[in-house]
Parts: sequence; structure tokens; C-alpha cells
Amino acid sequence: MEHYIEQFVTLLTDDSFPPMVLLDGVWGSGKTHFVREQLTPSLETKLFNDNQNRSAYLSVYGLSSINDFRDKILSLRYFKKEKTSWYSKLGANTIDAAFKNEGYKGSISSIVSGIAGVAKHKLFEHLSDFILIVDDLERLQDKKLVAQILGECFNLADRKNVKVIVIANSKHMEKGSYKDFEKVFSDQINFKLTDIEVVNIIKNQFEEIQVDVAQLMNALNNSKDVKNLRIIKRAFTRFHKLSAELSKVKDIDIKASQRFIFNQILLLCNASLSHGITKSEISSYDPSAFFGEKDSETEEGKKHLRIESSIESYPYQLTDNMIDFCYEGVYRFKDLKSELKLPETNNHSELDAFIMISPVKHEPQELKIAIIKLHNTIISSEKISLFKWMTFCDQYLYFIENGFINSEELSSKSVIIELSKNKAVESFDLTPDEERFYHHNFICKDLESIYDCLKNELKGLQKKSEIEKFTHSLVQSWVTVREQFRDKYHHKAILHTLTEKDIDSMLANWSASDFWDFGGYLKYRFEFNNIEEYFSDELSTLKVFLNKLTTYENQLKPCIKKGAVNQLLKSLIEVITKLEIRIETKIHN
Repeated sequence: MEHYIEQFVTLLTDDSFPPMVLLDGVWGSGKTHFVREQLTPSLETKLFNDNQNRSAYLSVYGLSSINDFRDKILSLRYFKKEKTSWYSKLGANTIDAAFKNEGYKGSISSIVSGIAGVAKHKLFEHLSDFILIVDDLERLQDKKLVAQILGECFNLADRKNVKVIVIANSKHMEKGSYKDFEKVFSDQINFKLTDIEVVNIIKNQFEEIQVDVAQLMNALNNSKDVKNLRIIKRAFTRFHKLSAELSKVKDIDIKASQRFIFNQILLLCNASLSHGITKSEISSYDPSAFFGEKDSETEEGKKHLRIESSIESYPYQLTDNMIDFCYEGVYRFKDLKSELKLPETNNHSELDAFIMISPVKHEPQELKIAIIKLHNTIISSEKISLFKWMTFCDQYLYFIENGFINSEELSSKSVIIELSKNKAVESFDLTPDEERFYHHNFICKDLESIYDCLKNELKGLQKKSEIEKFTHSLVQSWVTVREQFRDKYHHKAILHTLTEKDIDSMLANWSASDFWDFGGYLKYRFEFNNIEEYFSDELSTLKVFLNKLTTYENQLKPCIKKGAVNQLLKSLIEVITKLEIRIETKIHN
């Protein structure tokens, strides 16, 4: 920011005009921070260099008269330090005489306000050779007061060699007030921080957070209009809290996840604080809604386009909990990994992160490499979840249809569609799919029906795999699967999936506790009336179990296990009889 400092030095030492400069910039651009932290110390050294306090910063927000303005300047200059050289020059008697009332204990402002008119005028006349910084002028509603303040500043600059810097946002000035600006200021500096300057300020202010510069730069590059320091600070405060929770999540690509989360937080904070989009508006926003040219003229269409332009990202990634967190600071997340669909630590982490960011935000070479990797992953035979593979296909087709890549160099749309149609469902990872946690609106509608078919097939395989795993555990021990059985199969048939071989294994593996506990649970499971509607499929398996258990019991000598098996036999006879009666009754009715 040295170039700004040099501009100010040049303009404030130019004798052809009164030393008065307007520093113009939008809200939150860092004007005040720059002036107080960098510009003022530099100007005091370069313009005066006498080791005295030569500056006074004054926010005019809340002032109601020109006298308030003058009193504020006096209090800043004469009472900032107890004894200074200008105090001695003026003579202590001048000030002391102003309030002879012994024991007066008012504030500095009250003291200044109480000084008699002649004494106050004399104090004001002795003001000279300092830097006056006036801020928040655009916040004053009284145009007459704005003009009076500007006039007073001009007089100080013209007659007293006071270097006046006015910080303002001219875009928010009323037309009449801005004309006064144009009359008074011969010089104006438009202030705007570069990305790296913003990052450096954030780094200095958030030292304890250990700012990842590359991450912040990436977020700023992805958000073309987010340069507002206040918004970035809000986003970073939110990000810090979420990042702390993120460190507790296992099996995720932490850097890619942080980058993805910070981008979302920054966009949402900007939508709220810069664009004025409410929480309810963004929560009810439907990204799949299409608004044509005619629709864009309606109120609903205008609102849709305003939200769409403000979030600049794939909007279906914005969850309700993330919106609540950014708007209200309330942490409602239960499972960060699944709710935010964070990239996992696997071979696809880079691609997960890549498709989360708008393609126009990537460097051309970076985009080309990522698309090639995306294509190779799609045509690869490696195991991958169905949802992830289909979203990769969807994104690839989006690149083709929108002209980001040349389909002649890689697979065409028809090739990808045909590949998805003929993809064997067994080639996908059988673990529960990510779509359980997050709905995806397919950009390519051709893929949607293909995905639905594959998903149904996959669910069948997943169910079969789940039952096989459960059965394997059940034949080893009833007690170890008891809670899982109660949770999933208390009112759902499952025993019919047991084979005779499974039952033989149960008799060989189960302990006395297993037989005893299973017998008690079985009676409890069949206690309600309409058991035939739930467990008819289990009847034949229960009879096989009864026959095999009877044979097994006859082979046992008297012992604890024999007694436990006996109790299970009684339970089986009871539930089988009850189930047969209910089925017979239903047939005749």
C-alpha cells in the first residue's frame, strides 16, 4: 500500500491547493484500517518528523451540529495528552481560566462544551500543523451539516496548514452532498485493496488462527466481488469455529474440505451482508427453477436472479445447517462429513474438490488436467460408489455440452451415456451411497433415469450383502447381534433367509446364554395380534429350526445348555402354533 502513502504525501505537500484529500472507497474496503494503521504513522514522520502527536481521527457519526464537530476536534487536540508543547505555547492560564469551577468532574467533551465562547474561539484559533482525519461523513443525514463540516475542514486546510483527509463512500452520499464534495476537494484517491493486501491484513489480525494464505487467496479469486474486509473477517470467524470441528472428522481430505467450506462461508456471508439476501430467501431458493427472459422481469424472477448471482457457486451444495451457521452463528451440524459431503481421503479427493468449484474459477491448464483425470476415472474399472461415479459423469457431460472441452479429444456424450447404461452394478462399491445424505439434481437429465435404475439394483445388492453379513454374525452368537436384531428386524421378517446349514452352525456355535436369551426374545417378538402380516415368510424356517433343535436337545446330556435349549423349544412351539393359527384365520376370512 506504499503507492497510496506516496500519493498522499505528494498531494498534501502540493502548495497549489489547500492540503485536503478525499479517500473514497466502498464500505468495508479497508479505508479506515489503512488510514489508522499505516497512513497516519507514515504521514506524521514524512510531513512533520518531530516525534509529537500530530494527528486526530474523528468519526462524525452521531454529531448533530457544527459546534459538536469543533468541540470534538478541540478535545482530541488539547486533551489527548496532559502537557504538550502547544499547551505550553498557548499558556496554561488560557485553558485553566476556561473552567475555574473547582471540582468539576465532567467528561472531556463536557469540559470542552462548557468552555466559554471567547476561550473556545482562542483555542480553535491556535489549531495548526496537524493531520485531521474525518470519517463516516456519508452517514450524516443532515446535508447542511455535511456542507458546514466540509467548509470548516477547508478553512483549517487553507489557513492553518492542517492536512485534512476525509474518508467516505461517495456512492452512499446524497446527490446534494456529493456536489459539496466536488467543490471542496481538488484531489481524490479511490481506494481498493489487492487480494494479497487483504490476505496480509487478515493474517495480522488473525495470527492465532494460523491463516492458510493459499486457501484464502483461492477463496478470494473464486469470489470476484468479495473484497470487503468486514465480510471477510466475519467469514473467517465462522470458518475458524467450523475448522476446529473439522479437525475431529476422520477420513477426509482436510485441505480440500477447508477450501470448500471457506468458499461456501464467504459466499453466504457476502450474500447476507453485501447483497442483503435474507436467510429465508436463500433457504427457499430453488436452483433448478428455470427463469427465461420474460420471467426475469417478474418480482419472483428478479429475486431468483439476484440470489443466483450472489452465491456464484453450485447452489445445491448449500445446506440448511450451513445457512443457519453463516447467518446466525448457530452450530447445528450432527455429521459434518455427510451433511457437507466433504471430500474423503481417497484417490478421488482432488476431483471431489474440483467439481465443487465453478469451472471458470480454475486456471486453463489446471482445468484441462482435472477434466482428463475426471474422464479417466469415469472409464476406469476401479471400484467407486455409484453416486460419486454418476456425479463425475454428470459433471463431465456438463463440460462437453457447455464447450469447456473438445469431445473429439476425449469420450463424447453418447459414449458416456452408453457406458453408464451398460455399467454392471456389481462394479460399484456396495457401501451405503452418499445420496442418503445429499440429494443431487442432475444437470444431464439423461443420466437421471439411468441412475435411478442402477440405484434400485444396487439397493438390492446392498440388502443382500447386509443380510449375509448379519447372518454370518447371527450363526456365531445370538447375544452379539441381539440389539441389531431388535433395531432392524423386530417387525421385519429375516429368519427365512437362514439356510439349513446356517441353523446347523447356530446349534454348533451358540452358548447356553444364546439359546436362553433367544427363546425369551422370540416369545416377546410374536406377542402382538397381526403377526401373520409380518412373519408369514418365517414359518417354514421356524419349523426346520424346531426339528433340528429337537434332535440336538435329545443328544444333549442334562446340563445348563440342555435346559436353555428346552426353553427355546417351548418358545418355538408356542410362536409356530400362534403363527399357524393367525395364517389359517386370515385365509378363511
